[in-house]
Formats: sequence, structure tokens, C-alpha cells
Amino acid sequence: MKKSSISLKSLPVAFSRFVCLIITVFILPQLATAQNSSEFNPNHPVKLSIISAEVDESRNVMIISGYNLGRRQFRGTANLYLADQAATELTLTDFLEYPNGIQQLEANLPANIGDFQGTYILEVIGGRGSVRQDAITVALGSQGPQGEVGPQGPQGEVGPQGPQGEVGPQGPQGEVGPQGP
Repeated sequence: MKKSSISLKSLPVAFSRFVCLIITVFILPQLATAQNSSEFNPNHPVKLSIISAEVDESRNVMIISGYNLGRRQFRGTANLYLADQAATELTLTDFLEYPNGIQQLEANLPANIGDFQGTYILEVIGGRGSVRQDAITVALGSQGPQGEVGPQGPQGEVGPQGPQGEVGPQGPQGEVGPQGP
């Protein structure tokens, strides 16, 4: 019968593999769970952040992109503040997550959205607290060309006197003047 033995040379390799296995199986999943669960932990909320909002006029939807919108789904509201109206809550139809961390919400726009051309505020609320909400301006409809530069405004009022300046360095020696009478 042959006895198996472990040589001292292979011990560091076996030990490092064992440590990698322990970290991969036991520690990394715990860290990932702790990071993801912080979104719903009121003691450690994660900042919801909107990075863009685009209108797809052909489908009458708005695509809202951001970070920390939710975990596997969005549990909140998206409100569009149109001219002289109370907030219009948008109906959310889809939630997508991408490997780079960006998440997207798709929301149906009101049927009369074509009546509101201009720039409005979109607010996304994902939970309680100020870190779970964000707002961004959204342009609806076609945008006109840049306007002309306006006329110069009137002269402003004279400001208050500033503080006394520091004494400057002494100047160089002057030339000798002409001989007097």
C-alpha cells in the first residue's frame, strides 16, 4: 500500500487555493447581499440618481435612466410637472437593469402630451427620504433655434468701497536731477 504525502513545496499553493475558495463561497456573497440590501435599509439609504430622460414620441413613452432606482423592480412613482397643472403621475410599464449599473424605467406619457411643448420637471421618488428622490428637466416637443442676443442691460449701481490695500514694495532709486541755480 502506497502512502500519500503532501510535500512542503505544494502546501503554499494548496493553502492559497483553499483561501480563494473560502472567500468566493462564503465572504463575497455576504458582501454583495450587504451592498444590495443597503438600498432598503433606512439607516444606510443609497442615493437615487436620474442621469437622463428621453421621450420616444413614436411610442408615446419616456425612458428614464439612472442609478439605484430599485432592486429587481421599481417601487415608487414618476411625476411630470406640466405647465400650470398638478403633478401628473406617469404609469410605469417596464424596469430594466444593465451590467454597467444603469437602470431604466419606461413610462407611458399622457395622451395629450403633444399639447405641452417646452421644458418641464420630472421627479422620481423611490422611497422615503431625500436620498430616495431626484428630479431632472425634460424637453417636450421640438426645440426652436437659439434666440438672438438681447440688448445690454442698464449700468449697475456703484458697489461699496473695498478695503485698504497693502503697502507696496519700495520703488527703485531715481536718477539724479539737474543742478539747480
